[in-house]
Amino acid sequence: MTTDKLNDVKTELTKVQNKIESNEHVKGYNESEFSKTNALRIENVEKGFEQYDYVILEGSEEQYRNFLYKVIELNGSNHSYADFYYSKLTMEQKENFKENLTASDLNYLNSNLFIEDIYFSLTERLMTFLLDITIKEILFSSFYFTKYPCTLWGNYGLKFPIFFKNNTIKKTYQKLADSCGLTFDENNSLKY
Repeated sequence: MTTDKLNDVKTELTKVQNKIESNEHVKGYNESEFSKTNALRIENVEKGFEQYDYVILEGSEEQYRNFLYKVIELNGSNHSYADFYYSKLTMEQKENFKENLTASDLNYLNSNLFIEDIYFSLTERLMTFLLDITIKEILFSSFYFTKYPCTLWGNYGLKFPIFFKNNTIKKTYQKLADSCGLTFDENNSLKY
C-alpha cells in the first residue's frame, strides 16, 4: 500500500472515530425479524462454500475496516447487519469476554442493550467493535449486506470468506476490496 493510500485510510479512520464518540444505540432483531431482511444466511462455513459463490479476503485490520466502511456506504445502513452472540454466552463466558475488551469497548458494550437479540443493524461504531473482537478472535461475528447481497464471515488468521448472491455482485465487491488493498483470493485457499 502506498503512503498516500495509507494516509487516506488513516484520515478516514480518524473521521469515523470522531463520529464513534457519540453514544449510539443499535437496533436488534430476533430470528423471525432478521429472516425478513433477505440476508445470505449461512448455517456454517462449509455449507456456505457449497451454496454460494465466494472468495477469501486477506489483509490487515485497517484494510478490513476501510473495506467495511465502504460496504456500509454502498449498501446503506438500512441494508447492513451483523450478528453478535453475546446474549447466548453463559455468565462465565460473558465475564471472560469482558476481560478481553479495551476500556472503550467495554463502555460501548455496557451502553447498549445486547440482552436477547443476536442480529443488529450495523452502525459504524458497532462495525468497529465487532471487527475488533472478531480479528482478535475474542468472539466471532458475520457481517450481512442486503442491497448488494453478500456475507462476510470472520475470521481465520485475517482471512475472511465472503459469500455473494451472484457474480455481478462479486465484481462490485472485488473493486471495493482492491481499492482498500485487500487480496481477493479466488483460489479460495483457506485453512482453519
